[in-house]
Amino acid sequence: MSEFTEKLIASIVKENNQGYLILKNSWSLFDSNIGVGGNTHSFNITIRPENGQDIIAEESIKPEDISFSSPDKGYKIRLSTQSFNSVSSQVNRYSGKFETLVKEYTTADNKVVGPTHEFFTLPEGDISLILDSQEPQDQYVDSPVQSSLNSTASASTENLFSGINKDTNVQQNAQVSSSPKKKAFLIPLIAAIAALLILLAAFLVWKGFFSGDDAVATQNPAVTEAQSSEEPKNEPALEDESKKADDENKKAADDGKSLESANTDENNQNAPAEAVNQEPQSPAENQAAAQPSAETPAVSANSTASSGSPSACTLSSEKDEVIISSCLSTNPKIEVISTLSEQSLNNDRCDLGKRLLSSYGRKDSSAAYMFAKYFDPNSTAQSKCIKKDKTQALYWYQKASDLGMNEANEAIGKLKE
Repeated sequence: MSEFTEKLIASIVKENNQGYLILKNSWSLFDSNIGVGGNTHSFNITIRPENGQDIIAEESIKPEDISFSSPDKGYKIRLSTQSFNSVSSQVNRYSGKFETLVKEYTTADNKVVGPTHEFFTLPEGDISLILDSQEPQDQYVDSPVQSSLNSTASASTENLFSGINKDTNVQQNAQVSSSPKKKAFLIPLIAAIAALLILLAAFLVWKGFFSGDDAVATQNPAVTEAQSSEEPKNEPALEDESKKADDENKKAADDGKSLESANTDENNQNAPAEAVNQEPQSPAENQAAAQPSAETPAVSANSTASSGSPSACTLSSEKDEVIISSCLSTNPKIEVISTLSEQSLNNDRCDLGKRLLSSYGRKDSSAAYMFAKYFDPNSTAQSKCIKKDKTQALYWYQKASDLGMNEANEAIGKLKE
């Protein structure tokens, strides 16, 4: 197990003839985009016996096959039928005790991000073999896992159904041996039916049911009807052309109106963009701006009324997944994430605050440094959501140092004194 994480638990379940791997209490270990619609990060999983090295199943998961599981505070991963059946067939052999290695990687360049996390894995409920799945689906082609392990899983699946294949071969041999008898019986029957049909056709010709004059007579009305059905189409075609001309004139007028409205919308959108690009004010300027004036209330009221909705990265009563998804869709700066994390921790939204800091702390030095200070016994940063922990503080300070923050080295030295 990792030195800086608690013991991690996972379970394998089957729901509606589909296998799933559930990673419990793992929301803070991986990127916050995973499981809420993001497609930039995903998982590589390797399932093996507990304390063993034999690989039972290995699979790279597609981002769309991962969902965030709120009850478990973790992730629900859809397994391929091949992976699930490989585990199901080994339950008795290993007494139902497995371990799962989970690596996070970026889908753009297949680069592994962060450490490998080990989960003690147990099957739950009915995990019998999936026999009638309409899968198979190929391994995720953009992942770093190679397809060489497919042969191992295929061999175990063939062993499972070897008895069935033998029975099938016996039945096929029996059918092949009986086929000559059926052919010997069918050939005379088919010949007799063909002879009867020939005699019937000759009798009908002899009686005059088929004559050349009747065939010509029946063809001529068809030609006449076809000509009559095509002639009256010319006049409606002229009417259709005049209608098309009128429609094109109306469409041109509508396009002019749409262009004017588009220009107006573009001017309205430029104003908020310029406001976002302004440099942050100093604390003294913020304090001066906070002082009330006679004109400020009116301006604030008008701006609130025109905006219509709060910022996507503002703490609200929405669920954590909704806030994270809405905020990340705006590509926020790290300062915005830090502010949202601090607001969450100060308002007892513990999971949201810790999840944001843990996710961004693995790729941004300021987020890692901020998270470390909450754990640091020497720091004044406090929250009901985070207990002081020297080990965790050292971990996140080291992460901030690796990302280029020199202040983190000083904090590490103080903790080691």
